[in-house]
Amino acid sequence: MNASERFCRTLDKLAERRQGLDVTVEAVRSAFAQAAGNIPEDMREAVFLRFLDRFSRCGKSEEAFAEEAGSLVPYIDLFRMDYSRDSAKKHPLSEEDWEFLREEVSACAVSLELEMLTYIMQQIMENGGFDR
Repeated sequence: MNASERFCRTLDKLAERRQGLDVTVEAVRSAFAQAAGNIPEDMREAVFLRFLDRFSRCGKSEEAFAEEAGSLVPYIDLFRMDYSRDSAKKHPLSEEDWEFLREEVSACAVSLELEMLTYIMQQIMENGGFDR
């Protein structure tokens, strides 16, 4: 089982427990940090905060939080260098997501291992649809 599959199982368990939102948010943050692997903390936190902002604006109930956190899966796959369009079909990244990721990777480039930096930038160029 890969990191994103373990993350999804954790989300399923959190959804079943139906704890308060504060507890669930911290549990998802912790699970995401563990699943994301060895990436700069600033980059990981920026991705998570972006997800929180989107969730707060979507108008869904607190009970939907753990399920909606599944949208973090493509980022986990990217950070684990295991991204594929097939694995991201359930939660595809939009062009806006790819642009955000490009900016974050650029800001954290000196902190990323060269292999990971190259991999993520390659995925951004192949999947982000940028003609710039």
